[in-house]
Amino acid sequence: MHFENVSLLLNHILEVINEQKFCWLDKHGRICLQFGVFRVNCIDCLDRTNVVQTAIAKTVMEIVFTKLGLIAPENAVPANIRNAFQVLWANNGDALSRQYAGTNALKVNIFLTTNENVIQFLFCIFYISKKLKLHGTFK
Repeated sequence: MHFENVSLLLNHILEVINEQKFCWLDKHGRICLQFGVFRVNCIDCLDRTNVVQTAIAKTVMEIVFTKLGLIAPENAVPANIRNAFQVLWANNGDALSRQYAGTNALKVNIFLTTNENVIQFLFCIFYISKKLKLHGTFK
């Protein structure tokens, strides 16, 4: 997987992301209306789909936090929020993968980067390859 391509994609669609805006309501009513959504699909790889969805969601989160005044435009998202976001999307990838493929996502280490998760990732690959061999889809 070429992660630099995800950055190129984000640079290419950043204007569209900004034009679509986001829904923002307060006690006085609507402040901002969202005009669209992104549908991401990779025909042969749920992990790639989730990586792109994660990148778009992270970009939107940064835009929203900046507009709400929670972070300055030049500042990064605080580590605790970034970590919660990574766990959320890793769980999202696993849930989608279990629905479609019957196993957790392979790219969990992209979102969770501790040594324990690398070991978990390697075990996951071993488990999936054994499962595929058992079902006769991998030789």
